[in-house]
Formats: sequence, C-alpha cells, structure tokens
Amino acid sequence: MASLMKGGSRSDKSKIVLVDMDGVIVDYELGYERAVSALFPGMDLIPREERKVFYSDVQYSELYPEHREEFQRIAVTPRFFRDMPIMKGAKEALEKLNGRYTLFICSAPMTLFHDCVREKYEWVEEHLGFEFTKQIILTRDKTVVSGKINRL
Repeated sequence: MASLMKGGSRSDKSKIVLVDMDGVIVDYELGYERAVSALFPGMDLIPREERKVFYSDVQYSELYPEHREEFQRIAVTPRFFRDMPIMKGAKEALEKLNGRYTLFICSAPMTLFHDCVREKYEWVEEHLGFEFTKQIILTRDKTVVSGKINRL
C-alpha cells in the first residue's frame, strides 16, 4: 500500500481501488495461529515463511493428520472472522486511500460458513468504522468486480 501513498495528496476519485480483506487488511494468518494455539496449547505453529498452500487448515492437516477435522472447523467457528486482528498500518493506509480514490473493500466470504458475511461487516465496522461498511463488496467471484487498481 505504501507505493500508492507516495506522490503527494492528489485526489483522483475516478480511480476505483479494490482492497481485499484476508491477508491484506485482516491478519488472517495471525488469527488462525491464535485459534490453533487456543485449541492445541503448546502445538508447534507453522512459521509463515514455511506456509506453502493458501488454506491454513490444509497444511496443518498435513503436519498433524490426527487433528484434520479440528483444523477444518476453525474457520467455521462462530466469531472466527469477527475476532481477526487488523494488519498493522491498515486503517491509516485505507483512510489515506479513501481520501484520494474511490475505495471498496472487496472480499469473498466462505460458502460453508453462514455467519461469515455478517462477521466481515462487523469486523469492518469495529476496526474501520461504520462509514466503511458502505464500501464493502462481497462476492464469490472477485474477478467480476473491476477497478483501476485491483491489488495492493
């Protein structure tokens, strides 16, 4: 996000900026690690630099196959998304981007978890404020949403 913040304070609201939630403004990895630690105190966590696959539960299940079902249940546990930590500097960066561009938070909710949509809205309201809830786009296929800058 830092590269977009350089170059003064010029505003260009004709540019639509789409910002993902998980792994961009929401520290999904830290949230999953906290959930694993709470469920299995003392279990060795997979260092982030050694994570090889997109879904955390898959790699943890490969390492600890006897706990596969528990790892799969973590992300569908109520409040899992709601209680995720915010990435350091994310709020400040979003506020600056929001002042310069037409900004939307674009995320794909899990299909297997019926509370995910509500929890993503609640997360945005708690960490970014109510006004940002008006700038959320939730879709199963983010490729159908177009913007001038799609990745930060």
